[in-house]
Amino acid sequence: MQMLRVGEAALRAAHMAVNDRTMALVSTLLENGMSINKNTLMLFNRLTLQNPGASMADLIKLTKLQLPVNENTLSQLQHYENMEHKLLEYLNRFYDRQFITRHRVNSSVVNTFERSLREYFTIGKTRDCLPSVAYFADEANLTPGYFGDLVKKETGVTAQELISRHVVDVAKHLLATGSDDIAEIAYDLGFQYPQHFTRLFKRIAGVSPSQFRQASSN
Repeated sequence: MQMLRVGEAALRAAHMAVNDRTMALVSTLLENGMSINKNTLMLFNRLTLQNPGASMADLIKLTKLQLPVNENTLSQLQHYENMEHKLLEYLNRFYDRQFITRHRVNSSVVNTFERSLREYFTIGKTRDCLPSVAYFADEANLTPGYFGDLVKKETGVTAQELISRHVVDVAKHLLATGSDDIAEIAYDLGFQYPQHFTRLFKRIAGVSPSQFRQASSN
């Protein structure tokens, strides 16, 4: 059996759609050396096409229901289910390993993210909404899921939490140095509703925006 080669550019897609890869791999194995009869092969492939979102276990159950197969064939189908589990484990290990082997590159991505986050709140910049993980992932040419995993592996904190903490840091500066009311600050930061800003601020700072401003003025 040939080794499955997962290129770096394709790894994220493989991790997000591993079932599709597994189904394609199983079909290839069936066509190249597995002793399974033609009718089973045709039914299995047809069920795969008809049920693109089904797991390998579900496909095996469908095959068992629709084809009178012998014990040897059922054993082989069970083997494919076990193989899917092993492939998932392999992809997960490969996926996690790259965050270790690419530490220097990943650190650069995180540094760029933190710089972009600071620049997002540059004075005078129009903000219609809060920055999202997807926004910074797009700037890094990465998918939001992969970008979030990378940031969490490098910093120990989720990308969303880093964004929230920075938003609160900016808010603290505005509360301590300015005279704008809290609702205006919330809108200026990109919140649609001031109460959402107050809730986030209190969760991270431990006090409400008004309490923080009062303590800062003393």
